[in-house]
Amino acid sequence: MVHGRGHYRYVYPFLNWTRAQGMTAPGVRLSPPTYPQRANYLDPAERLSHLRRCLDDDDLPLQVRVAGALTLLFGISITKIVRLSRDDVRAENGIVSLVVGDHQLTVAASPFCRRATVRLTLAAALPGAVLASLTGIEATSADVWTRRVGRDWMP
Repeated sequence: MVHGRGHYRYVYPFLNWTRAQGMTAPGVRLSPPTYPQRANYLDPAERLSHLRRCLDDDDLPLQVRVAGALTLLFGISITKIVRLSRDDVRAENGIVSLVVGDHQLTVAASPFCRRATVRLTLAAALPGAVLASLTGIEATSADVWTRRVGRDWMP
């Protein structure tokens, strides 16, 4: 069973059936499969550095900048991004949103709304002190932003 992780779900019911038929002793157990740990490839500072580059670096092709920003801000996979079409972009009342699967994400609006959207996105991912340092707002304001997104970084 070492190499057959995908078959565990079939073997377990079979083992229960053999136990119920008296073919297997009650003490026979099957160890659950082990899966490799996922690695967190970017630390927050690195993520923000890449995001700044996506937003500000005019030397990068626009498609790369957009795909990078969508991945870094919303965690959208590249396979979903390449399937997006113009029909997935909606512009209503000065607010631009993107439809990804069953979700509609607000990605741009008026300058104030854009700033608020970016702050909310950052507040969801960063502690208030880091948000304050990064955006230049007061720490108390940053704490308000993190509470708005339901994030509490206090133990």
